[in-house]
Amino acid sequence: MRADFMQPCGKLTVHPLALVNLAAVAEVKARENALNRSYFPRLYLQGASYARGTGIQADGRTGGAASGLGPNIQNWALGASITFPVFDFFSIRARKEIEVHNERSATARYDQTLQDVTGQIAKAKAVLDGARRVAENTPIQLSAARATEQQATTRYKAGLSNITEVAEAQRLLTQAEIDDSLARLGVWSAWLGVAAAEGDLTPFLASIGK
Repeated sequence: MRADFMQPCGKLTVHPLALVNLAAVAEVKARENALNRSYFPRLYLQGASYARGTGIQADGRTGGAASGLGPNIQNWALGASITFPVFDFFSIRARKEIEVHNERSATARYDQTLQDVTGQIAKAKAVLDGARRVAENTPIQLSAARATEQQATTRYKAGLSNITEVAEAQRLLTQAEIDDSLARLGVWSAWLGVAAAEGDLTPFLASIGK
C-alpha cells in the first residue's frame, strides 16, 4: 500500500452535488434573463407568394383548350408587424420577483451543499487518519508477536518450556496477523469513504491497480 495513493484529492466546486445545485442556480438565472427580455417590442416579418392558372392574358386574349391548367400568373406579398406586451408589465414584474426569490433559495441550497460536503469530507479524512495510525502500529505488534513465537518455539525445542507457552505464542501471532490485515482493510475502507465524500472515485480506483 503506497502512501501517495492514500492522499485525498478533489475540488469542492466540481463535486457532483455541488454541480447539481449550481445548475439549479443557473436555470433560475436563465429564466430571469428571459423575463428581462420579454418586455420589448417584437418585429415580425411576413412574406407570401402564390401563383394561379388562367386562360385569360393581361391583354384580354385567351389561349387554347389547355390554357389555365398550369399556374402562369405569379404574385408575392411582403409585410411587417410589431407587437408590444403593454398589458403584461405587471405580470412580468411579479414573475421576476418570484424568480429573484427562487434564485436566493437556490443559492442558499448551493451554499448549504458546499458546507455539508465540506463537513463530510472532513469527517471522512478524520476516519482515514485514525485508520492510518492504527495501521502504523499493527506491523510493530505483528513483528513482536513473531519474535515471541520464535522464542517460544526455540525454548520448547530446547526443553525449557512446555507446549502451552508455544500454543499461546502462536495464538497471539495469529491474532496480530488478523489485526494487521484488518487495519490495512480499514485504511482502504476509510480511503474509499474519503473518495466518496469528495465525489470522485477515480484516484481510489486507480490506486487499486497499482
